[in-house]
Amino acid sequence: MFDKRLIRAINNGRCFVLVGSGPSCEVGYPSWHSLAERTCSELMKIGCVSDNESYKKLLERKKYPELFRQAERDLGERSQLIDLIHKLIKPSVKVQGVIYELIANWPFACYLTTNYDDEIASYLAELGEHFTIIRNRQEDFYSFRDGVSHLIQKLHSDLNHPNEIVLTSADYRRLYINDSGQYFRDKLRQVFEMFDFFIIGHSLSDPDIDSVLQLARKTASPQHPIYMAAADFTKADEQEYLEKYNIVLVQYSNSDGTHSELQRMLKTVNRFIVPRYRVRERIETAARPKEEVEAATALFLYRRLQGVQATAYMSPIILAGLLSTDDNEITKDNLASIPTLKAFTKGETNSVEATSEAIIDLVNQGLVTEVAGKFSITESGRAKVQEYQAIRETEKDQAYGQFCLNLKNNYGVLTDIQLEKCQRLAEEVMVASFANRGSAIANQVFSGQSASPSELSDVFGLVSDKAAEIEDMGLRAAFVEAVHQFLVEPSPPQRQYLASVSQGYFLYHLLGLDPKCCQVRQDIFNRTFWLNDSSVLLPLTATGCHNHDYAVELFQMLTDAGAILCTTPNLMQEAWEHFEWAVRFINTTGAETPEFLRAAVVKGSYKQNLFIDGYIRLSADGRVGSFKEYLELIFPRGFDRAAFEDRFISSGISIQSISDMTGFVQDDWGEIEEAKSRIQEGREYSGTYRSSLQVESEAEIWVLINNLRSGKYSIPGVDTVLERFYFVSQSRVLDIVFQEEAVSTWTPEAVYRYLSALPGKQTNPDLLQQCMLNEYYYAGISFIDKDRYVRFFGPSIDSAKASYEKEKSKYVSELEEAYTRNLDESFDKTPDLEKPFFVAQMGWRLAEASEQREELSRKRAIEAEAKVKQLESERDKAWKTRERRRQEQEAARLRNLQDPKHVRKRAKQAKKRKRKKKK
Repeated sequence: MFDKRLIRAINNGRCFVLVGSGPSCEVGYPSWHSLAERTCSELMKIGCVSDNESYKKLLERKKYPELFRQAERDLGERSQLIDLIHKLIKPSVKVQGVIYELIANWPFACYLTTNYDDEIASYLAELGEHFTIIRNRQEDFYSFRDGVSHLIQKLHSDLNHPNEIVLTSADYRRLYINDSGQYFRDKLRQVFEMFDFFIIGHSLSDPDIDSVLQLARKTASPQHPIYMAAADFTKADEQEYLEKYNIVLVQYSNSDGTHSELQRMLKTVNRFIVPRYRVRERIETAARPKEEVEAATALFLYRRLQGVQATAYMSPIILAGLLSTDDNEITKDNLASIPTLKAFTKGETNSVEATSEAIIDLVNQGLVTEVAGKFSITESGRAKVQEYQAIRETEKDQAYGQFCLNLKNNYGVLTDIQLEKCQRLAEEVMVASFANRGSAIANQVFSGQSASPSELSDVFGLVSDKAAEIEDMGLRAAFVEAVHQFLVEPSPPQRQYLASVSQGYFLYHLLGLDPKCCQVRQDIFNRTFWLNDSSVLLPLTATGCHNHDYAVELFQMLTDAGAILCTTPNLMQEAWEHFEWAVRFINTTGAETPEFLRAAVVKGSYKQNLFIDGYIRLSADGRVGSFKEYLELIFPRGFDRAAFEDRFISSGISIQSISDMTGFVQDDWGEIEEAKSRIQEGREYSGTYRSSLQVESEAEIWVLINNLRSGKYSIPGVDTVLERFYFVSQSRVLDIVFQEEAVSTWTPEAVYRYLSALPGKQTNPDLLQQCMLNEYYYAGISFIDKDRYVRFFGPSIDSAKASYEKEKSKYVSELEEAYTRNLDESFDKTPDLEKPFFVAQMGWRLAEASEQREELSRKRAIEAEAKVKQLESERDKAWKTRERRRQEQEAARLRNLQDPKHVRKRAKQAKKRKRKKKK
């Protein structure tokens, strides 16, 4: 899942994106490796390969720039290489790009890319947005200033500008190493320092990103992280990039080179991003009628106020209708004309009977009176309606009052008009999303219609769509955060309000489908077989985790209703692996290490582990002192596989193997293999394939449920005649892959809401919130109980604060102003759980600066030593020259002394000087 800070930066409209080859590969352009292979093949065809072995080695080592440099030499001219690449890089078949569609619609201020194509500009143009394209010349960087937008910069230019394009190793040296590219490196570094950045579509092995990252690594600071979605990096890479450079790597697998998992990841995040325009493929949601909202909440509140024995589902609708009608009295035949009853009274016998029974019950309670065949509401009835109307208004005021307060904290000063608009949009989001959700679940219960993922979990997408109506980008981002906080971390009044709206709408649609609620019967569960997925089982055993209480309540309600519960050995294996990972991880890293903190707060590629979450929460509450104590609390009989399975068996969940079913034959393994193939194909297509165990588990479930339904299988030891067979899971892959068959999957939320609607049952707002969190968790959202986590990691946080004060002065004095500007403010704004990472990155920066100083000192020492040696050499050379000359002069003098002519000449010269002196 993406970091919340990144989502806010994107929604603010001030974030830049650096796009790599991944999105273009999806459209149909060749990858770096494919382009290099094609180049080699073409060179072979035209006989321009000077050294075939060199090409093979460069290809194997992924030295693509060096390979293109060799090709340039072999072709003789650069223009010929550019012409060849121009021909080879064109897609043979061009397809619509999901990634480009998404990132074009996200409100990035500017796009930087190392690609040569114009796909980004094309996708933006389809949205009616013109972005100016600039390249890598010095003048191209002049446009980058605070507030800049609507630019696409091709960092490596393109094929239409051969002198600027960065393709060969010589080009990379020119731009990233040689003095001629100093302007480029300085300017790009400034851009990284000025703006928030998201890097997408690169593999760490791509040559075009490696050089850019060299600059990014020198730029990211504790108060200014860079985010990068990348394939093929290791855990060590992730840790190094985060701790040393504050580059947050978001991992995805790209084994087949299609970047399909990146598509899936971006689609998940898309629901949290406010679109550039309202162009999502989603049904437009109009505001719900006021009487509908009132009727829905009335259903829930009436049940709550009447107590656990309330069985009349239609009564609150009739009461509210009688209060709102202009006539004081109304006949039974005219009851259907009341606005609040129109959705339920369509002339069907069922609805007429339900209305008649409800009105008689209200008369017996003294809430309605009948005179001469006409009905009117009594004072007691009026008081009852006014009571739940007052409660509804109070809940609404408290819930949205907290929302407005959170919005102000996120944004600052708001005008009354802005606040009123944001509250209206938030209310539309809540009501519309839970109305759709209630309808989907009710249809699943009664009509056998599959609830699509968009209906159930796209409340966050609706939030982003509504936020697009807010013009101020900063306020948009603050609105999204405040609504997410409302949904994920609600205050007690907000939880109460969410329960009233969400469960009220479920009851409302339930009543619309079956006014007498004939099917809302507890005995249905006695004849239903519920097969439970590992994602449903885990919260039950991970005591203390964020949705444990809800899971306990869910399975207790199922048991009380006489439901037959089971799971399979493969699903149990998935749950066991989740538990085993937590045990192994803590045994390896310990609970006091930075790595444990990273896993707990779901940094990098870590996913939230429910056992670690449960341990932290219970430890913060003082219920356990160590992870071993936590394990002993959960599994008092030991921590092995048998004890793990016993925990579920004791909760009434049997473990049934398909091969143990009565009626199973060996040929059924072939049916399972066929199902595996279809499920794996579906998961790979959607980018959700995780492991062979995953698809094998789901294939067994499909075959098991189908054969139980057909009567081929029966369950050993179960004497009850079973009528229905369902799979309880957050995954809907079986419904998607096997669309032609009847619906087999129920979400845990559907089961819980259905059980809560049974006569005599009440809905606990806290548990209902955990129920919805379970759905969000599966959608990729992690839940951190900030107060408990801060208490648990208090020593690490206190140590970080002390270290910060100690290191701050050194950090400021040793690093450039760009890294130290507003340091105190950045540290104060950093959440407490992030402060240890902030300080660790300061330490790495200092260490890096120290290494650079040492390297500079070593370089200067080497240069000085070389200079001394040079001077000594020059001195020795000069001395040798002088000595040679002296010796030559002495030898000449001695030779002259032995030469008679020279002696006579010197004598004559001496006489001549003597005569001159006498004169």
